[in-house]
Order: sequence, then C-alpha cells, then structure tokens
Amino acid sequence: MAKILESIFNNKENINEVVKKQSNTKNAEGYTDNFDDFEQNYGVFKIGVFGIGGAGCNMVAHMVKNRKWDDNVEIVAFNTDLAALRSLSGYNCHRFLLGKQLYRGAGSGGDPNVGQSAAENDRDQIHNFLKDKDIVFLLAGLGKGTGSGATPIFAQIAKELGVCVVSIVNLPSIQAEGQIVYEKALRSFKNITEFTNSYSTISNDRIIELDQEQNISLIEAFSRANEEVTNTIESIVNIINVPSEINVDFADVRNFFLNSKAFMFSSIEMLNDNYSKEKLISQVASSFKNSFCNLDIKNAKSVIANLDLCRNAHRKISADIKNSLVEISGNDKLWFVNGINSHEDDNKLKMNFLISSDQTEESCLNNSTNDKYLDSFIKNKNNSDYMTDAQFNQNTKEMETLTDEKLKTINGILTRSIFEDDNGDDSFLKTTAHVTKHLSSDQCNDILTRAIDLDEKEQTNN
Repeated sequence: MAKILESIFNNKENINEVVKKQSNTKNAEGYTDNFDDFEQNYGVFKIGVFGIGGAGCNMVAHMVKNRKWDDNVEIVAFNTDLAALRSLSGYNCHRFLLGKQLYRGAGSGGDPNVGQSAAENDRDQIHNFLKDKDIVFLLAGLGKGTGSGATPIFAQIAKELGVCVVSIVNLPSIQAEGQIVYEKALRSFKNITEFTNSYSTISNDRIIELDQEQNISLIEAFSRANEEVTNTIESIVNIINVPSEINVDFADVRNFFLNSKAFMFSSIEMLNDNYSKEKLISQVASSFKNSFCNLDIKNAKSVIANLDLCRNAHRKISADIKNSLVEISGNDKLWFVNGINSHEDDNKLKMNFLISSDQTEESCLNNSTNDKYLDSFIKNKNNSDYMTDAQFNQNTKEMETLTDEKLKTINGILTRSIFEDDNGDDSFLKTTAHVTKHLSSDQCNDILTRAIDLDEKEQTNN
C-alpha cells in the first residue's frame, strides 16, 4: 500500500487522472461545485441533422464539406439511391440506405410511395437514430420520391418520441418543374407539417430568380441556397453550444420552435463606424427580402437574435435591433430574446436572426405579397414622413371614429386621385394603400382633404 501511495504521490499524471474521475469541472482552490457528481454529458444537448433523399443529401454534403461540427451534432444522409450515397464517401457523416431489402439501392423513381414504404420498412432503425435526440432537423426536397415519401415518416416517429422536430424543405417551381411534381410536393408538405413543430421552406422559384438576376449558374444558385441552410443550422447549434456574455440557452431555442409554425434565418454584417439605426433597418429588411425562404414578415411572432459585436459597439444596438424588427413587422408585441458576445475587432457587427411566423402553409408557397410589402417598406424608409403601423395607430385614434362607408370612400379616392400610377396598374394601387397608412395624422388628413376636393371637382365636371 505504501508503495502504491508513494507511486501516486510521485506521479503527477496519476493524480490528475484521479481528480478527473472525481470531478468534471476545475475550480479555484477551496471552492466546490454542486454538479461535480453529474454525468459528464449532462447539459450537452444532442442534435440530429438528417438529410433525406437527393436534395436532403446534397444539403448534408454541403454542410460537412464546408464546416466542422461539434461532437453533439449527428449528421446522417438517408436515401434509397445507393449510388448517391456512395458519392458521399469520405464525407464526415453517416450514410443509411433506406429500403435496402425492398429496393436494393435502385432509388425511388420519383414515386413518393417508394420513399414511404422504404422508411416504414426501416422504422425501427429510424427510431434508434431519433430516440436520444433533443432536437432534430429534417432536410429534404419535395416533389419526387424519397424526400416526399420518407420525410413525413421521420417526422411522425420523432413526434411520437417527444423530439423537437424542425423541417427545412425545398419546394419546386410549378413553372420550371411542372404541375405533377408540384402537387406531389404539396401533399408531402402537408403531411410533414402535421408532425413538425416548426418548418422553413426554400423556394426553387427564388433560386431561379437569383440565377437570372445575378447572372450566375443554376448550380451556383443552388449552392447558395445550401449555404443558407448550413448557416441556419450552424447559427442554431452555436446558440445551443456556445455560451455568450449575454446568453440564449437551449430552452430558449426549444421554446422558439415549439411555439412557432414557420421560421426563417437571416444574417447581416455592418461596420461599426458606419452604423445608424436607419441603415440597420434597411439592411435587415433587405436580408428578409433576399432570403430563399418564404415567410410573411407581417405575421412575425418571435425573434431570437445572436449578436457578435465589437467591444465599442453602440450601447443602444440591442434596443435598435428590437425596435427595427417591431417596425418592419408592425407587431409591437413581438417576443424578442437576444444573446450577445463581443470580439476584439473594433469595427465589425455581426447579427444572426431566427424569425418565426404564424403564417399558414399556403402563404409560404407564394411570397410575392411579402416582397411588395418589403419593397414598399425599404423605399419609404427614405421618406422622413414615414411612420410605423404602431406609431400611426397610436397617433391617429380619431380616425377610428369615421364610419366604414366614409373610410371606403376615402381609400378609394386616395388611391385613384393621389397615388395612381401613370400606367393605371392595379397592383400598384393595392400597395399604396399600405404606404398611406404610414403618414402622420396631419399629413394624412391634408391628403384626404385634397383628395375629396379633387374627387368632387371631377364629379362636377362629369
């Protein structure tokens, strides 16, 4: 015994091993922690990222090729196509051939029934992948076979296990890919959202628009969409894994997704010496508009902001961000939580946002209305007379006393007489109705008076 004690005493490495076994944390001498006896992995949340089908596996491939992921993130590629899985050889992810005995790696042939039966056949194995996860991201393209058919099964199993399910799905373009593909996608999308806590959609129409507007190849446009997915998941993982000086924790993230129907990710960077609230609002609104995701920003419900700021950043920047999001969404009851970290660079401001909305599944399929709203918002931010919905509602209570008939008359005259487009474009008239709502009470009343006078003169002349 004496020799053993002497050996331990004289061997610093052995002493360190004893200390490691007794405690998972190091503390200053004389101080203790009440979590010394906790399991080593307690407080480490298990995150699953599952790419399902061809498009889902492409997203996964982009993720593992361009980022290094923490050990608590398990990334798996699922497909019925053996050749496609083999192309992922050398990537840092697991590969699983769905329906191996049924379809022998031949793929789905664009038939969602094949993807569904393959996943049903491997339900036990899928269950094992999901059972220990705290949150899982399902990545898939909809409209063909494996992604459309198998993804709802994954979501269903995850929900049965009580796992927080987040789906990020790629929706086809009806013009470019046809009615049949589009209808398959819609059926699958409805089945997925039934079992999903929160979802985000990537529109192929937006990808095609980027291809045309920026004169880049379609492959590059899809690569940028995959990069947006990667940035989304990376931001969420960092919120969960990386403590900040002002911290957002896993419970915040989980509550965000459990209480959200649809969500989107947005990211901006600014130079601190070029900072102003006006530039912040404009840049945030532009980032929403340029996203590949379709989200009705006017129905925004909650926001998680993850801020990485230089140490001399403006002290009101957090409040400015919240107020900017309130102004853009028009929701003065927006739930907002933010994590803040600082870095030594004296000029960079990096801001990542997760925004949720209560929009319906149908509204995320066509975001042209949202685009018009954001275009109008950005344009009118340059107008010093601009006011938010919340400000207008507070400052023009007297407008509520007007009768419905009077308001209808005013709105009709207003769009016809004052803001009518030279080409008489009806879509322009619809957008201007919202713009006028952002004028001050005096300005609005002045415009209405002139509009009514003008209308009366027109009727007299007629």
